[in-house]
Amino acid sequence: MNTKRAFVAAHKTVYPIAQLCRLVGIARRWLYGSVQSQPARDQRQKLRADRDAELLPKIKVNRTGFAGD
Repeated sequence: MNTKRAFVAAHKTVYPIAQLCRLVGIARRWLYGSVQSQPARDQRQKLRADRDAELLPKIKVNRTGFAGD
């Protein structure tokens, strides 16, 4: 959690979220969207890492030069 989001989360029971977001310079939609979309980002990152792990050995084997050589 970054510091701006952590600040808003720590003070949201005392102050309005809109006011806190203005204070730290973030959009409310970013605050809410970042929390709700985290599982999707984690899944995309895992899929990307799996795909990279699959492709990396193939890339290393085929590094003989440019495609036109």
